[in-house]
Amino acid sequence: MVATATAAAPRGRRAAARPAAGGDGQQRQAAAEQRRQLRPLQAALSKTESALDQAQRALATLQERLTENDLYLPENAEPLKALLVQEGELKIRVATLEETWINQQEALEAAGG
Repeated sequence: MVATATAAAPRGRRAAARPAAGGDGQQRQAAAEQRRQLRPLQAALSKTESALDQAQRALATLQERLTENDLYLPENAEPLKALLVQEGELKIRVATLEETWINQQEALEAAGG
């Protein structure tokens, strides 16, 4: 009889815990659904962050090149001009990516992420 009483006690505890577990299950499902819905926004944000990082590194490398004195010699006028055009294009790219990143971050936050 002692064994029966001991075995019955855990069942009673489990039965009492089941309603709360069902609520937890619904919460977990809702959280999983929210994560699933946020995944495309997070992926787009990650892609933008990678592109922004790459563009910033390219711009930094180019600007480092523009500090070289020999680039400003008369015989290097054409390469200098090309580098300055490229610098302008990279600055625009960085600014565009930064704006995209801000918009994506705001969308993610508004969606609950």
